Amino acid sequence: MNSRPTATLAVAFFGTVLATSSGAAVALVLADVAAGFSVSRDQAQWFSTLYLIGQAIAIPIAFPLAAAIGASRAMAFSGTGFALSSGLIASAHSLEAACLVRLIQGAFGSLLPVLFMSLIMRNFTPGRGQIEGLALFALSTTIGVGFAPAFASFSLSFLGWQGLFLIAALLALGYAAAAKLLERPQPATAEPFRQLDWLSAGLLAVGLAGMIVALDQGERRFWFDDPTIATAFGIGVAGILLAVFSMRTATAPLFDGQLVKRPTFALAILMASCFRFAILIATFVGPQYLSRIQGFRVEQLASALFPMVPSTLFGVLIGWLLVRAGMPRLALSTGIALFAAAAFVAGNLSPAWAADEFRMIAILSGLAQGAFSVGVLRYATFGVRPEQGPTAGGLFNLTRIIGQVGGTAAVGRLITVAEANHSATLVSSLTPADGETMSRLAALATGFHSWSADATTASMQAASVLKSQIQAQAFVLAYTDAFICLSLILLAAAILVWAFPNLSRNSQGRILL
Repeated sequence: MNSRPTATLAVAFFGTVLATSSGAAVALVLADVAAGFSVSRDQAQWFSTLYLIGQAIAIPIAFPLAAAIGASRAMAFSGTGFALSSGLIASAHSLEAACLVRLIQGAFGSLLPVLFMSLIMRNFTPGRGQIEGLALFALSTTIGVGFAPAFASFSLSFLGWQGLFLIAALLALGYAAAAKLLERPQPATAEPFRQLDWLSAGLLAVGLAGMIVALDQGERRFWFDDPTIATAFGIGVAGILLAVFSMRTATAPLFDGQLVKRPTFALAILMASCFRFAILIATFVGPQYLSRIQGFRVEQLASALFPMVPSTLFGVLIGWLLVRAGMPRLALSTGIALFAAAAFVAGNLSPAWAADEFRMIAILSGLAQGAFSVGVLRYATFGVRPEQGPTAGGLFNLTRIIGQVGGTAAVGRLITVAEANHSATLVSSLTPADGETMSRLAALATGFHSWSADATTASMQAASVLKSQIQAQAFVLAYTDAFICLSLILLAAAILVWAFPNLSRNSQGRILL
C-alpha cells in the first residue's frame, strides 16, 4: 500500500477515535452541562438524546456522500461540520440552542466512523489484509471509551464543560485539514443522491428518532405512564415498519434485504445489538455507582477507567489472532466470557469499593470489547458483495447506536426495579421492635444533639441520615443483582455462540464498501 492510502487511513482512524471518545466524554459531564444552563439533570439528558438521533439520521447518507464527492472530500466536509457545530455548542447561551446544534453535531459525528469503515473495506480485501483492516476499525471504535474520562477530566480542569467542545472543535479542524491535503481530484456527481431511496430513508429516520426518544428518556419519565414516551414509541415502531415496507417495494431499496437473510450477517447484527449493553458494565454502571456512592468526580473516574485503553488494545490483538487463525467463534465467545467475568467481579461490590476495585473490571471490559468487536466484524462483513457494502456498513453502524441506547435503558430499568424492591424490603424491616435499628437511630440522634440543643431537630436529622443509609444500601444491592444477572446472561451467550457457523481462514467472500 502506498503512502497516500496509508496516510488517509491514519487520518480516518484519528477521526473515528475523536468521534467515539468525545461522544462518551459528554455523557460524563452532563451534570456540569445542566449546572451551566441552570436546568435539571433530566432536562440536560436531551443533550445526549438529540445527539443520538442526529447520528441515526445521517448514517444512511454516508455512503452516497462518499460516492458523490470522494472519501477524502467527504471526510473534510464531515470534520468541518463537526468542528463548527462543536464550537457553536460551546458558545450557546441556552440549553435549547445547544440541543439543536447537538443534533447537527451528531449527524456529522456519525459520518466519521462510517467513512473509515468504507476506506478499510476498499483498501483491505479478502486475502489482502482484510482481517487486519477489520481489527484496525474495531480498535478505532473501542479504544476511545477508555480515553473518554481522561478527555473529559482534562477539559473540565481548564475550560469547564465548554472546553470539551472547544478541544473537539480544534481536533476536528485538524482532521478536516489533513483530509483536505490528502484529497484526490475527483469529479463530483449527484447520481448517488438521485438513486437514494429517500422515502425509506425519511421513514427510517422518523422511526429511529421516535425509538431513541422512548428508550433514552423512558426511565426518567416512568415509561408508558408518560404520554410522550408512549407516543414516541408508537411513532418509532410505525416509522420502522413503514420503512421496511417501503424498502420491500422500492426499485432500489435503501438496504438490501437479501443481505439481512444471510446467516452470518444476521447473527452479527443480532450480537452487536443485543450485547452492546455489556460494555456498559465499565462505562455506565461503574461510573454511576462511583459517582453516587463514593461521590467521585470525572477526574477520579479517569484514573479508574484508563486501564481500559491498554487492555482494549490487547483485546483487539487477541481477537485478530483468533480470527486470523480461522476461529472467529472463539473470538466472540472469549469476548463475551470476559464481559461475563467483569460482571461477576462487579457483583461482589460493597459500599467500601473505590477506584482500585473497579480497575480490574475496566481491564476485563477492555479485553472483552476488543476481542468481541473483531469477531463480530468478521461475521458482519463475510461474503458481502460490492453492491451490498452500503447495507452492511449502514446497518452495522446503526446497531452501535441502537444497541447503546437500548442497553442503557435495559440496564437502567433493571437497577431501578431492583433498588425499589430492596428499599421496600429494608424499610419494612425497620420497626420500633427492632433493637438494632433503634440503637442506631439513638446513636445518630445523640451525635446530632451534641451540636444542637433541640432534641427534636436532632431526632429528625438522625432519621434523615438513616434514610440515606438505607437508600445507599438498597442501591448497592440493586447493582449487585444487576451485575449477577448480566453475568449469567453473558455466560449463557458465550456458550450459545458455538452454534454459529464457523468461517475458515481461507474463506474468500469478497467485500467492498
